[in-house]
Amino acid sequence: MKSFLVFIVFVTFLYSQTPRVFTQLGDEIYANAPKIEELKKIKEFSRYINQIDVYISEVATAKEYGKGVEKEDGSADKDIYLEDLRELIKINDFFKKLVADTFEDSIQKEKSVLFVQMIDSGLLPLSEYEEQILRYYNTHTQEIAKEGAIALLIEKQEALEQKRIAAQKAKEAVYYETKKETEQEKIERLRKTDLEKKEALRRALEEEEARKKAEIIQKQKEELAQ
Repeated sequence: MKSFLVFIVFVTFLYSQTPRVFTQLGDEIYANAPKIEELKKIKEFSRYINQIDVYISEVATAKEYGKGVEKEDGSADKDIYLEDLRELIKINDFFKKLVADTFEDSIQKEKSVLFVQMIDSGLLPLSEYEEQILRYYNTHTQEIAKEGAIALLIEKQEALEQKRIAAQKAKEAVYYETKKETEQEKIERLRKTDLEKKEALRRALEEEEARKKAEIIQKQKEELAQ
Protein backbone atom coordinates (compact mmCIF):
# COMPACT_ATOMS: atom_id res chain seq x y z
CA MET A 1 0.00 0.00 0.00
CA LYS A 2 2.83 2.36 0.94
CA SER A 3 4.66 1.65 -2.34
CA PHE A 4 1.50 2.34 -4.30
CA LEU A 5 1.05 5.71 -2.60
CA VAL A 6 4.69 6.61 -3.32
CA PHE A 7 4.14 5.70 -6.97
CA ILE A 8 1.00 7.87 -7.15
CA VAL A 9 2.87 10.82 -5.60
CA PHE A 10 5.73 10.35 -8.07
CA VAL A 11 3.43 10.22 -11.09
CA THR A 12 1.53 13.28 -9.86
CA PHE A 13 4.80 15.16 -9.42
CA LEU A 14 6.02 14.09 -12.85
CA TYR A 15 2.92 15.34 -14.62
CA SER A 16 2.92 18.56 -12.61
CA GLN A 17 6.41 19.20 -14.00
CA THR A 18 5.44 18.35 -17.58
CA PRO A 19 4.23 21.85 -18.59
CA ARG A 20 7.57 23.20 -17.42
CA VAL A 21 9.37 20.66 -19.61
CA PHE A 22 7.13 21.62 -22.53
CA THR A 23 8.06 25.27 -22.00
CA GLN A 24 11.80 24.64 -21.68
CA LEU A 25 11.95 22.55 -24.84
CA GLY A 26 9.20 24.20 -26.86
CA ASP A 27 10.28 27.80 -26.34
CA GLU A 28 13.77 27.17 -27.66
CA ILE A 29 12.59 25.02 -30.57
CA TYR A 30 9.96 27.48 -31.74
CA ALA A 31 12.23 30.51 -31.25
CA ASN A 32 15.10 28.96 -33.21
CA ALA A 33 13.08 27.45 -36.05
CA PRO A 34 12.94 30.69 -38.14
CA LYS A 35 16.66 31.23 -37.53
CA ILE A 36 17.46 27.71 -38.71
CA GLU A 37 15.32 28.26 -41.79
CA GLU A 38 17.36 31.39 -42.60
CA LEU A 39 20.49 29.21 -42.82
CA LYS A 40 19.24 28.02 -46.22
CA LYS A 41 20.28 31.41 -47.62
CA ILE A 42 23.91 30.78 -46.73
CA LYS A 43 25.96 28.98 -49.37
CA GLU A 44 27.82 26.81 -46.87
CA PHE A 45 24.48 25.38 -45.66
CA SER A 46 23.05 24.54 -49.08
CA ARG A 47 23.57 20.81 -48.51
CA TYR A 48 21.18 21.00 -45.53
CA ILE A 49 18.27 22.69 -47.32
CA ASN A 50 16.10 19.56 -47.56
CA GLN A 51 16.86 18.61 -43.96
CA ILE A 52 15.95 22.11 -42.82
CA ASP A 53 12.67 22.05 -44.78
CA VAL A 54 11.69 18.75 -43.19
CA TYR A 55 12.62 20.05 -39.75
CA ILE A 56 10.62 23.27 -40.13
CA SER A 57 7.60 21.23 -41.24
CA GLU A 58 7.95 18.94 -38.21
CA VAL A 59 8.23 21.94 -35.89
CA ALA A 60 5.04 23.43 -37.34
CA THR A 61 3.24 20.11 -36.89
CA ALA A 62 4.47 19.76 -33.30
CA LYS A 63 3.38 23.31 -32.52
CA GLU A 64 -0.16 22.61 -33.73
CA TYR A 65 -0.23 19.36 -31.76
CA GLY A 66 0.96 21.26 -28.71
CA LYS A 67 -2.06 23.52 -28.91
CA GLY A 68 -4.22 20.42 -28.43
CA VAL A 69 -2.16 19.45 -25.40
CA GLU A 70 -2.66 22.90 -23.90
CA LYS A 71 -6.43 22.58 -24.26
CA GLU A 72 -6.33 19.39 -22.15
CA ASP A 73 -9.49 18.15 -23.86
CA GLY A 74 -8.06 14.71 -24.65
CA SER A 75 -7.42 15.52 -28.31
CA ALA A 76 -3.64 15.27 -27.87
CA ASP A 77 -1.37 13.01 -25.83
CA LYS A 78 1.20 14.73 -23.57
CA ASP A 79 3.65 11.84 -23.81
CA ILE A 80 3.61 11.89 -27.60
CA TYR A 81 4.10 15.66 -27.63
CA LEU A 82 6.96 15.45 -25.15
CA GLU A 83 8.66 12.76 -27.23
CA ASP A 84 8.26 14.94 -30.36
CA LEU A 85 9.88 17.87 -28.57
CA ARG A 86 12.77 15.74 -27.40
CA GLU A 87 13.45 14.62 -30.96
CA LEU A 88 13.16 18.16 -32.30
CA ILE A 89 15.50 19.60 -29.69
CA LYS A 90 18.17 17.15 -30.87
CA ILE A 91 17.93 18.59 -34.39
CA ASN A 92 17.86 22.11 -32.96
CA ASP A 93 21.08 21.37 -31.08
CA PHE A 94 22.62 19.83 -34.20
CA PHE A 95 22.17 23.09 -36.13
CA LYS A 96 23.43 25.16 -33.20
CA LYS A 97 26.59 23.05 -33.12
CA LEU A 98 26.87 23.28 -36.89
CA VAL A 99 26.74 27.08 -36.67
CA ALA A 100 29.41 27.08 -33.93
CA ASP A 101 31.67 24.79 -35.97
CA THR A 102 31.16 26.93 -39.09
CA PHE A 103 31.97 30.03 -37.05
CA GLU A 104 35.26 28.47 -35.90
CA ASP A 105 36.02 27.45 -39.46
CA SER A 106 35.33 30.98 -40.75
CA ILE A 107 37.96 32.34 -38.36
CA GLN A 108 40.58 29.76 -39.31
CA LYS A 109 40.02 30.34 -43.04
CA GLU A 110 39.46 34.09 -42.58
CA LYS A 111 36.08 34.08 -44.29
CA SER A 112 34.78 37.38 -42.97
CA VAL A 113 31.40 37.25 -44.74
CA LEU A 114 30.66 33.82 -43.30
CA PHE A 115 31.99 34.99 -39.95
CA VAL A 116 29.40 37.79 -39.85
CA GLN A 117 26.62 35.48 -41.05
CA MET A 118 27.27 33.08 -38.18
CA ILE A 119 27.32 35.88 -35.62
CA ASP A 120 24.08 37.36 -36.93
CA SER A 121 22.36 33.97 -37.23
CA GLY A 122 21.04 34.18 -33.68
CA LEU A 123 22.14 30.60 -33.11
CA LEU A 124 25.61 31.37 -31.75
CA PRO A 125 25.95 32.13 -28.00
CA LEU A 126 27.73 35.46 -28.37
CA SER A 127 28.76 35.74 -24.73
CA GLU A 128 30.61 32.44 -25.04
CA TYR A 129 32.49 33.55 -28.16
CA GLU A 130 32.76 37.27 -27.38
CA GLU A 131 36.54 37.31 -27.02
CA GLN A 132 37.09 35.45 -30.31
CA ILE A 133 34.60 37.66 -32.14
CA LEU A 134 36.19 40.92 -31.01
CA ARG A 135 39.72 39.66 -31.61
CA TYR A 136 38.87 38.67 -35.19
CA TYR A 137 36.94 41.89 -35.80
CA ASN A 138 39.80 44.07 -34.55
CA THR A 139 42.16 42.47 -37.09
CA HIS A 140 39.63 42.63 -39.97
CA THR A 141 37.96 46.02 -39.50
CA GLN A 142 38.41 46.83 -43.18
CA GLU A 143 36.29 43.82 -44.14
CA ILE A 144 33.60 43.89 -41.45
CA ALA A 145 31.03 46.63 -40.93
CA LYS A 146 30.37 47.79 -37.40
CA GLU A 147 26.73 46.74 -37.32
CA GLY A 148 24.40 44.00 -36.10
CA ALA A 149 25.63 41.70 -33.35
CA ILE A 150 29.19 42.99 -33.69
CA ALA A 151 28.05 46.56 -33.03
CA LEU A 152 26.25 45.38 -29.89
CA LEU A 153 29.37 43.57 -28.64
CA ILE A 154 31.56 46.61 -29.32
CA GLU A 155 29.10 48.89 -27.51
CA LYS A 156 29.09 46.47 -24.60
CA GLN A 157 32.90 46.39 -24.54
CA GLU A 158 33.10 50.20 -24.70
CA ALA A 159 30.55 50.52 -21.90
CA LEU A 160 32.54 48.11 -19.74
CA GLU A 161 35.75 50.01 -20.51
CA GLN A 162 34.12 53.32 -19.57
CA LYS A 163 32.84 51.72 -16.39
CA ARG A 164 36.33 50.40 -15.64
CA ILE A 165 37.89 53.82 -16.25
CA ALA A 166 35.27 55.51 -14.06
CA ALA A 167 35.89 52.97 -11.29
CA GLN A 168 39.65 53.51 -11.58
CA LYS A 169 39.25 57.29 -11.41
CA ALA A 170 37.00 56.94 -8.36
CA LYS A 171 39.57 54.66 -6.75
CA GLU A 172 42.36 57.14 -7.49
CA ALA A 173 40.25 60.01 -6.14
CA VAL A 174 39.72 58.11 -2.89
CA TYR A 175 43.44 57.30 -2.74
CA TYR A 176 44.53 60.92 -3.25
CA GLU A 177 41.88 62.17 -0.83
CA THR A 178 43.06 59.64 1.74
CA LYS A 179 46.67 60.59 1.03
CA LYS A 180 45.76 64.25 1.40
CA GLU A 181 44.04 63.56 4.70
CA THR A 182 47.04 61.54 5.86
CA GLU A 183 49.43 64.37 4.97
CA GLN A 184 47.16 66.89 6.75
CA GLU A 185 47.04 64.64 9.79
CA LYS A 186 50.85 64.44 9.72
CA ILE A 187 51.14 68.22 9.54
CA GLU A 188 48.69 68.63 12.42
CA ARG A 189 50.57 66.01 14.44
CA LEU A 190 53.88 67.80 13.87
CA ARG A 191 52.30 71.12 14.82
CA LYS A 192 50.89 69.58 17.96
CA THR A 193 54.24 68.03 18.83
CA ASP A 194 55.98 71.35 18.25
CA LEU A 195 53.48 73.19 20.47
CA GLU A 196 53.91 70.56 23.18
CA LYS A 197 57.70 70.97 23.03
CA LYS A 198 57.40 74.75 23.22
CA GLU A 199 55.01 74.46 26.15
CA ALA A 200 57.32 72.04 27.92
CA LEU A 201 60.26 74.39 27.35
CA ARG A 202 58.25 77.35 28.64
CA ARG A 203 57.32 75.47 31.81
CA ALA A 204 60.91 74.35 32.31
CA LEU A 205 62.16 77.93 31.98
CA GLU A 206 59.53 79.18 34.41
CA GLU A 207 60.42 76.46 36.89
CA GLU A 208 64.12 77.23 36.51
CA GLU A 209 63.47 80.95 37.06
CA ALA A 210 61.32 80.22 40.13
CA ARG A 211 64.01 77.91 41.51
CA LYS A 212 66.69 80.59 41.08
CA LYS A 213 64.49 83.22 42.74
CA ALA A 214 63.89 80.87 45.64
CA GLU A 215 67.62 80.25 45.99
CA ILE A 216 68.32 84.01 45.98
CA ILE A 217 65.65 84.67 48.62
CA GLN A 218 66.98 81.81 50.74
CA LYS A 219 70.52 83.11 50.43
CA GLN A 220 69.39 86.60 51.42
CA LYS A 221 67.63 85.22 54.48
CA GLU A 222 70.74 83.34 55.51
CA GLU A 223 72.91 86.48 55.14
CA LEU A 224 70.53 88.56 57.27
CA ALA A 225 70.50 85.90 59.94
CA GLN A 226 74.30 86.09 60.40
